[in-house]
Amino acid sequence: MKRRGTRGVPQAKIRFRFHNIRGLSEKQFRQTYLRQARASADILVLAETNCNTATQPTAERVWTQDWVNGGPGPFWASATHPFSAKARGMAIFFSNKIPVEAAHLVYPLPHHTAVCGRIIVVTARLYGRPTHIIEFHADCTNDHELQDSIERLAVVMRTLPASHDMVLLSDHNHCISPALDYFSSKGAATGTTNHEASRRAFATLIAQHTLYDTYRHLHPNKREYTRENIAYGEVLSKSRIDGIFVTQSLLDDHAPTQRSNCRRLIEAKHIHGSQKDLCAIRINVNNTHGTAPPPIQAQAARPSTKSFQKGSPPMVRP
Repeated sequence: MKRRGTRGVPQAKIRFRFHNIRGLSEKQFRQTYLRQARASADILVLAETNCNTATQPTAERVWTQDWVNGGPGPFWASATHPFSAKARGMAIFFSNKIPVEAAHLVYPLPHHTAVCGRIIVVTARLYGRPTHIIEFHADCTNDHELQDSIERLAVVMRTLPASHDMVLLSDHNHCISPALDYFSSKGAATGTTNHEASRRAFATLIAQHTLYDTYRHLHPNKREYTRENIAYGEVLSKSRIDGIFVTQSLLDDHAPTQRSNCRRLIEAKHIHGSQKDLCAIRINVNNTHGTAPPPIQAQAARPSTKSFQKGSPPMVRP
């Protein structure tokens, strides 16, 4: 049900879900997961689909059929090299529950041959609002490789019109604030120190585009984690290395001093249930659908029997 904002403009909610799924190739798992995800996500963003168009040339078309009664797309950024499918592949799914117009893939395009399923950008109008949806999965063999992948993302993002809303759904594979985002059973509460270069690169990227960590915006001091390192049943460490970042336009209607009256971001959480948890946000937007919006310029686990409803764990593989 839509409500009216402080300026008398009808408002509607958009629910984003971001999940490192660790593979969608198993048919029964894929069909069950996608069917349940549609119940609680307007926009579902997945990393590590493990889709490889070099070895599975029809996979994207076949897997798309399992997103029943969806909106435009889905949009894929799959691995393109025969040996690069593992831990790669991305997809963005739109529900048919919200008005999505002019959705198109901005990155990767066919001439981007070296992408290998780590970055995808889709631009669309959501309730009439031009919006960039960016998914990022950082390489993580070492700090240098991680930094390089962040800088590749920065190059892509510099081509995007700054006038649009922006949502960055990121598996950045490092802790932004180790003191809050890292826990070790050995007591190293300050977190790892081997990602300093990539941490600086990511902080620069976030600052350049004036993005806000949605979870930290609503929970400044709360300790939550999106990944656990488990060995022989013991949790060795926990870290928050995933998040959803948005522009100021998706946080509030007005200046920060009036934030409590006109808040757009109404929920940001981590849904637990796996070693790689799901990030979710819920945003109020002005429903300008049907008006004349600004033009968009394109730049050259095992299946669970539990319902995938709000607050319930995502299906995971053991």
